[in-house]
Amino acid sequence: GNLWFGSWTQGLLRLSDGPLVSFSHAEGMSSDAARTLLEDASGVIWVGTDDGHVWVTTSGGDRWEKVDAKLPAERWISRVTASGKVRERAYVALNGYRNDDITPYLYVTEDLGKSWRSIAAGLPAAPVNVVREDPVNADIVYAGTDRGVYVSRDRGARWQVLGTGLPQVPVHDFLVHPRERELVAATHGRSAWVVDVLPVQDLTPAIEAKAVHVFAINPVAGERDWRSRAPRWFDDSDYLPKSTISFWSGSDGEATVELVDANAQVVQRVTTPARRGLNQFTWDVRVNPELALAAEKVAASKSKETGAEGALARSPYAESVRLGHRLYAIPGKYEARVSVAGASATAPLEIKAPEARNPRAKPVPKIRGKDDYAGSVQRATPNPRARERD
Repeated sequence: GNLWFGSWTQGLLRLSDGPLVSFSHAEGMSSDAARTLLEDASGVIWVGTDDGHVWVTTSGGDRWEKVDAKLPAERWISRVTASGKVRERAYVALNGYRNDDITPYLYVTEDLGKSWRSIAAGLPAAPVNVVREDPVNADIVYAGTDRGVYVSRDRGARWQVLGTGLPQVPVHDFLVHPRERELVAATHGRSAWVVDVLPVQDLTPAIEAKAVHVFAINPVAGERDWRSRAPRWFDDSDYLPKSTISFWSGSDGEATVELVDANAQVVQRVTTPARRGLNQFTWDVRVNPELALAAEKVAASKSKETGAEGALARSPYAESVRLGHRLYAIPGKYEARVSVAGASATAPLEIKAPEARNPRAKPVPKIRGKDDYAGSVQRATPNPRARERD
């Protein structure tokens, strides 16, 4: 296989079974600085250079074609990105820093660069530094600009700000994690930021037609120290558990978020403002004392265990209230129910039990010759001269 490098002084370099090959002036490639390089799964390779040219090859680098005749001149190529779904599709972002030009330049091709169409309408007056197609939904495109991250759910026809909380800072790169479904953005001087894009990926016209919809919720890992009092001399607010509930609301108003246990009993109920569109509510995993104690009585009435033995284990909420502990939801399977304007929707939410404690004492070593010994097995020494037999 080939290993490709984009360099500042020697152009495009290819390392294969033979010597290192430079494409800086070979095959008509004019620039010594390859700003961006992308090889897609089908073997198509795209290269953008600092003098505003875009190159593409479908022959593994043996023959290159310059495809930037219809793009703005004298603007460097800040990013070229190939589609992961359509072989002929690619996105190109250009940057006008050198010309004191803050116009957003963003283009898409559907025919390997033979024609280009601008999709920058709706973006702010700021250079575009990076563009990427969503790995799950090819209709979703993200653009990183000098004023944050923008997202389009229709391949550039309309744009809107992605999420809230990110400062208006230049975003020079980002990655959409294909498994975690999160976008991780690298900014200029303001560290790295993460946003959950699962609701963006899963939002469909059918969901938009609903009054309310709750998206998938990550499980919460329980901890043993939940059953304890808050520290007196230490602010542990950054380390407390939380669960993010994302939901779609078809109208503006107030949303009621409820946590329902396995016995269909509500153990927490809170209200939060909702606006038409995607919303997020961060639950602190705590339950309402009155609701939780009532739900605990219902669970106890259905339990087959009686008597004093195990009574504390059957009434964790009551015991936590008695000891003055913070009241967190106990491990189990729940439903998060969100209601807006008389309509409601649910999604499963699981709180996992804490991991079992590892014993500090080391186990007594078992002695060879005993019945329960599970050590090595006596084997014959292999004969190096023995041959394989059929």
